[in-house]
Amino acid sequence: MGFSVGDIFGKNFLSADTIIGGQKKTFKADAIISGIGAGASTATFRQALTHTIPGTSQGISHFFKKGGSSSHYHGAGGNMPSFVVMPDDNTVELTAGHDYGFNLTGANGNKMIYRIHANKKLGGSGHVGPATSYNGNTISILTAANSSAWENIKKIDDNTVEVALTQGAHYISLDPGARVSGIGTFTIKLEGPNGQTFTFARNNSSAERISAKGGTPVTISLVSWIKIVEGCMLSDASNYNSNANEPKNSTCAYNVAKIESFTANKTVFTQGVSDSITFDWTLDFSNGRNNSSTKLFMSNNSVQNTEIKAWSAGVNNPTPFSYNVSALPVGKTVFKLVSSWDKNPNDDQSSTIEVTINPAETRIACEDPNASKYGELSSSGDCGSCNDGFSLHTDGLCQKVGCTTEGNYNYDETAVVHDESMCYDDTDDDNLEPVDCELSEWSEWSEWSEWSDTETASGTRTRNRTKTVLTDVADGGAECGPTEETETETKDPETGEITTTTNTDQISSSSSTATETSFPIIPVLGGVLLLGVLLLRR
Repeated sequence: MGFSVGDIFGKNFLSADTIIGGQKKTFKADAIISGIGAGASTATFRQALTHTIPGTSQGISHFFKKGGSSSHYHGAGGNMPSFVVMPDDNTVELTAGHDYGFNLTGANGNKMIYRIHANKKLGGSGHVGPATSYNGNTISILTAANSSAWENIKKIDDNTVEVALTQGAHYISLDPGARVSGIGTFTIKLEGPNGQTFTFARNNSSAERISAKGGTPVTISLVSWIKIVEGCMLSDASNYNSNANEPKNSTCAYNVAKIESFTANKTVFTQGVSDSITFDWTLDFSNGRNNSSTKLFMSNNSVQNTEIKAWSAGVNNPTPFSYNVSALPVGKTVFKLVSSWDKNPNDDQSSTIEVTINPAETRIACEDPNASKYGELSSSGDCGSCNDGFSLHTDGLCQKVGCTTEGNYNYDETAVVHDESMCYDDTDDDNLEPVDCELSEWSEWSEWSEWSDTETASGTRTRNRTKTVLTDVADGGAECGPTEETETETKDPETGEITTTTNTDQISSSSSTATETSFPIIPVLGGVLLLGVLLLRR
């Protein structure tokens, strides 16, 4: 009878130590079960054949055929047929003496990996393995297992291969005795290179069968059974699918990081003047976008696409970069920022900034005394804005602003730029309230000055005091009174008589008043002489 194994896994093939379902597993009695509703991550081959995997009613499509019987036997229902030999829960053994065959069928959207082991080499002279025609040549299953083109067959050793079935039409069929009809001696149908279907079968009558006269036992075990999730499995791709277990890397995309912003502090310069242009930029790395480098290039009438700065992969919003432009030629210079990814060289992202370099010019001073930049040098003689009270006139100069209407009450003959709001009629003053002048109190008298004749301490001397104007007179109000007062003393050097004069000045006029005060000097002198006579008599 024959033995058939259904295809579950697709292209990637699992060995004793292989990544299965995102984990590295060492081959053991339990098989890896993933994505088919199983309640556990592992189950046995026996459970898969008898539909008793925890958490699911699913099982592997299969049948056994016994020598001398046309019936198909199944393990479904919880029990294996009594004549099937299983050394352990994950292995089915076939020899000529067992006199039965085994057929396993794949399932669409699933990937089932089986390990087939024989006590004979699976290729070459005296091989027990099947062969197929490929590229005009007949190759054994062991030869295919050694080729990277056959992703669904993997060599473990010369006696052992792993086979992956990925479609419902794929199968593995084993017939150990060659006298059990209906299945075949050793046949495997699976997906080969370029997605084509190939059938490996025993096609040489001299080739040894699976088990000749009871020898050369063959065993088959379930390595894993997973639900196929196709997708890009290259982690650096923009559309990397972490849930995929079946690589479809032809769909991988590498989207280059876009330039979100590219700015410069200024774009107009004068040749020969030491100055720098400073660049800022940011990239958009969203939705899996990436890059391998960001570079800044420069082009003008002297150079083309000259690289002046480079940043490494993944750099975003770096420290602003400055470039001295004093040596650039007159004319236009274009700076181009390029984000590129070597995975996708045809999708460079770029942005440009154009800079103007003007020829060197004579420096001109601003000569307008009423401008904010008066005396400053510039290439154009720019004077900036006008000072307060001045405005730019048609003559190009800052001129005084005021009422220029002759005869107007507020006419300003020095104004050049007319401002109507500064003109008004004097009749407006008729209704104004008069404002009286208000003065402070007299200050303290100052110290007396020195006598004009310092030797005799006679002559004249002065002191003064003042008042401060607190409120000016306006609109016919009372005038201010005296604001300064000076006292002058005159001393006769012969008689010692002192005369005092007070002068008071008034703000609104030049009038002054004077007051004289005389002291009786003669009686004093008489008293002094009398005192001297009395002293002499003693």
